[in-house]
Amino acid sequence: MVLCISILSLAHMLLIAASIFTITVTSFGDIGLVDRAPIYLEVAILLSLFVDMICQVFYAARLWKLSGHRWMMCIALILILGKAVTGLLLVTQWLTVHSMGTLLRHWSWAQNATLTFATAGDTFVSVSLSYILWRKRVNAAFTRDTTKLIDHLIEWTIQTGLAIGVITESTFYFHRYTPTRL
Repeated sequence: MVLCISILSLAHMLLIAASIFTITVTSFGDIGLVDRAPIYLEVAILLSLFVDMICQVFYAARLWKLSGHRWMMCIALILILGKAVTGLLLVTQWLTVHSMGTLLRHWSWAQNATLTFATAGDTFVSVSLSYILWRKRVNAAFTRDTTKLIDHLIEWTIQTGLAIGVITESTFYFHRYTPTRL
């Protein structure tokens, strides 16, 4: 499974690099690329939805294993699948219309739903993992090194969850309140 994720991530990185090369070198000065992205970028975004869903399902499974409560995993899975479905709908529509302006005029609700599911899912997983790790740290007699490792995991979970939440909310704000300026 890890090899599969690594290969998909490598393919994603290569598609992004090809998109950047197309935009900055091959099609330099083509103002149409502001509204219509290269096909490499569209495929890369589709691939990132899949890789993201796999990684988040892994986190949902960790929630269940660490907490012992299936309801935590179910809530996380509902949010993950909601994001995946609305994101897939948005990307497939982008592939058919080939225009960012048209997409945002007609499918902004799907973008808003995708960003909402992403924010809610990331926040739920981050808060839940932090709480579970903190509870295990307090209630168990760990060595000093293990306690330090758990503290670093909690800190990393909060930092990455906060960073992803801020970026997602910023994207949501700019697309929602300044659509004509983009």
